[in-house]
Amino acid sequence: MFDVIIIVNIWIFVLTIYIIRHIILSKGEYYMSFQIGSSLLDACVLSILNKEDTYGYRLTQEIKEVLGISESTLYPVLRRLEKDGYLEIYDEAVMGRNRRYYRITDEGKEQHHYFYESWIEFSEKIGRLLKGGNEDEQG
Repeated sequence: MFDVIIIVNIWIFVLTIYIIRHIILSKGEYYMSFQIGSSLLDACVLSILNKEDTYGYRLTQEIKEVLGISESTLYPVLRRLEKDGYLEIYDEAVMGRNRRYYRITDEGKEQHHYFYESWIEFSEKIGRLLKGGNEDEQG
């Protein structure tokens, strides 16, 4: 049951990013761009890997579709996450060629949970601001 809740929350997280990006891109002359920080990239990678192992190209395409970043931006993120102990790399033969797969570690799952909880809090605060202010303020 807990795994289903995590997977649903991951998809909500990814869908939220997709919707925000779509709204921004659909504004035409009002186009705005948000800086994508390394923590957000880490969170996205770990979110995808939290549901299943995947290979580099597929991973980069999923993130590129939502965030619009290049593959050359993502591969250093993958190397850093491996170095930090958040993911493992293994090769698997597919149609006679080696394909590099990425797997989240237990430490990576903990980091993913931290990122997810932080995202929920952050997105709620930003949502309040974008709606016209902080509802918690007295005044």
